[in-house]
Amino acid sequence: MVNKSITSEQVYSIVILVDASVGEAIRRLGFSSLSAEMLIEEGASIKSSVVEYVEILLRPFSTTFKPEEFFDDNGFKIDFASIRPPSAPANLDPSEVVLDSMLRDTDRIISGEERLNRHVEADNQCLTADHFFGFWTAQETIPEYWKETPDGHPIWVLFDATILVAPNGRRFVLSLHWDPKKCEWEKWKFWHDHSWDINGHSAIVRKR
Repeated sequence: MVNKSITSEQVYSIVILVDASVGEAIRRLGFSSLSAEMLIEEGASIKSSVVEYVEILLRPFSTTFKPEEFFDDNGFKIDFASIRPPSAPANLDPSEVVLDSMLRDTDRIISGEERLNRHVEADNQCLTADHFFGFWTAQETIPEYWKETPDGHPIWVLFDATILVAPNGRRFVLSLHWDPKKCEWEKWKFWHDHSWDINGHSAIVRKR
């Protein structure tokens, strides 16, 4: 598991170690000056890749999501009055996130409100608008399996820990969806009381 509490000083130490390892490899192999120059250039590329990868892993999901700035619609606010399931930690490893429709064997569809109630009963930690924004702005961190179910059904990934409320009082939930035709991620907000089938999956971290 990635240690999300790693400091910037530790990241710098990782970079120094990579740099030193590449330099030591060049010295031990004893290539000609031309080959060494090529290896140094390759080493710089490797170091850059390591730095980028570490930054991706450590990217915080603790931004302050502002719906009025993110969407073109005016008047959307976060509904702090709603009873919500527990929120997942701000900094989390994407590999810890599970997708669950919360449908039971006898269900064909489920309402957003019932889905929230089941999360509360199960003590699931749901992802928030900050997680949504973090994944949207760092799409390389979105797990590949979020694109579809094992049966090939398209998935709308729901971030149930944050409910948005429109000026008319209607409540909405944020969602990410992979469009296979455009080959790109799309951002959505759905009416919370919409009826969901197998295509709607909550992004959660299960209670340990």
